[in-house]
Amino acid sequence: MTRALPLQLRKELRELLPWWAAIVAGMLACWVLLQELPPMLDDRRFTPDGRATVPPASMVFGLFAYAGGAIALGALSLGQEYSHGTLSGLLVQPASRARLLLTKLSVLLPMLMALAALAMAAFASDPWFGAENAGKLLMLCTLPFACGLFLAPWMTMACGGPMAGAVFGAALPSLLWAVGWYLHVPFEDLWRATLALAGVGAVMTWRAFMTLQVSGGSQAELDLSIAWLGRATIDAERAHAVHPLWALVKKEFWLQQVTFVVSGAYVVVWLAVLVGRRLAPDLFTESALYITVSLHSGLVPVMIGALASAEERRFGTADWQTLLPFAAWKQWAIKSGIVVALA
Repeated sequence: MTRALPLQLRKELRELLPWWAAIVAGMLACWVLLQELPPMLDDRRFTPDGRATVPPASMVFGLFAYAGGAIALGALSLGQEYSHGTLSGLLVQPASRARLLLTKLSVLLPMLMALAALAMAAFASDPWFGAENAGKLLMLCTLPFACGLFLAPWMTMACGGPMAGAVFGAALPSLLWAVGWYLHVPFEDLWRATLALAGVGAVMTWRAFMTLQVSGGSQAELDLSIAWLGRATIDAERAHAVHPLWALVKKEFWLQQVTFVVSGAYVVVWLAVLVGRRLAPDLFTESALYITVSLHSGLVPVMIGALASAEERRFGTADWQTLLPFAAWKQWAIKSGIVVALA
């Protein structure tokens, strides 16, 4: 009889390997294709002696690809169980929770190490990373590794799905760095603070998995149903005869609940920056608003498009929706129209 541990390792590897390969391909594409940009399109700035003061565009986009990929891979390590509906089957295995979690992390760890090593090799090959920047290079490569290994799995269990886990796993350290940057916190202190955040994530990942339960009810990662506003649950769940067009529109908006939460957090940060600029103009400069707008405008449109289709598959509604007595082109027009409007 085949031992259970090799089967579990093989299952984890089979689920994560395609995503890992796609992340590697994305990182290589950033470093290779963007190297061919004409010098006039490169984002370098030079001192009078010809020395670059900022890294090239290929390194910047490559760093974002590495950081986003590492955190997404960490979210998928546990998030695949939510996506495939196998979480309850995993938790009833005749094995301790500690062993199950360590099995997942043992597959995730070498993949993240390979991504970090690839990033180190690519960054070290660029002349911008001289001897004075070698320490920062090491720090930059360790942060996505730590967040992907410890923080993203916790966010996945806290939010109930891989999409929200990846979004909030990237948003928390990004917010920390944005605030620290404009409060003029030294780079080394920001690095230590992010590692501390990852350490909290490690503790919470262990604790959350040890007490993880599969409950019934809504399978949404975030449930912003009308019941939150005070209506009784039985009234909120009561079936009503509505026009199929309006029902599809409401369903599409319901799929975008994570988007509304992320955009709501952006509005809070935006208002805080505006108030802070009035109270302390030297501390909250125009750049503070620029970075929040850039993060929101870059993240949210991609998330809207992903949620529109990914959530259908995660809830198991993609197949039976094609059987509805409603033209497929009308369904697609509603979905794409709402995606474009929200973006």
